[in-house]
Amino acid sequence: MVDIDFLKILDVLAGNCGGEEVLNELEVFLVGIRTKFSFAPGSEDERRFIGRLADASNILRGHTFSFITEFLEDYPELYNGDLDGLLHMITFSVPLFRLVQFHEDYELLVADNKLGKVNNECYYVSLRDLVQSVHMLTRRLDYGMEYKEAMKRAIVRRYYNRCSTDEDRMVVKKLMIKHFIVTRKDGLSDYIYDFEGLDQPGEDVVVWERERESVHEEFQREKREYLRLTRPREYVPQKQTNVLSEHIRKNASMLLEALESDSDRVNPVLL
Repeated sequence: MVDIDFLKILDVLAGNCGGEEVLNELEVFLVGIRTKFSFAPGSEDERRFIGRLADASNILRGHTFSFITEFLEDYPELYNGDLDGLLHMITFSVPLFRLVQFHEDYELLVADNKLGKVNNECYYVSLRDLVQSVHMLTRRLDYGMEYKEAMKRAIVRRYYNRCSTDEDRMVVKKLMIKHFIVTRKDGLSDYIYDFEGLDQPGEDVVVWERERESVHEEFQREKREYLRLTRPREYVPQKQTNVLSEHIRKNASMLLEALESDSDRVNPVLL
């Protein structure tokens, strides 16, 4: 009996990686994988592996086989020789690969003056921005957020929000579409930040994040913990005289996050 679902998976893999001839390369590739992880042709483990490979090919495209081969050869300690470990690491690593590709394309747009034509001074990014984006992504994944939504939020926060004109925002959104981070119909929501524990001695300070508007109802109904900082025991809360406006709360949350991850080298001007 023909397995239609499996044929669809093979079709996705072939389409992403260069055509039908890729299936011949896949068969050669699978010989080594079967030996390494001790599963038989046509087994459930093989179907799981090929399915995950097809998912990864949506991002890795023609680099799919070389990426997995390099991962197997250079980072065996990350999957401990276990197929489940390998599948987990593929799932986690592929979004990071996509984020790096987006970062590099963003840099090229700025360098070629296609982004920030009016004033690109605050558009320049560095390795630090990429590291911070990974930090934001993994924080949201730890909360149980689906990775595509987590990726979108990290990129909006670090790259899209840098834009000072509607034209530049559209350029960045097109870049996000190119890398399959959003679709043309997706909106890029802004976020609201709230603080808890500022006036309570001995308590942690918690920063909560929620979307201003969202089609993702589960994230609209409830706020999510964005950052938690433990206050020194000797701290004595001061009487709050300033009004924490929405804009101040947003900027303060960015500053606190940067201080938490790299307090010795943070430059608030570059946040």
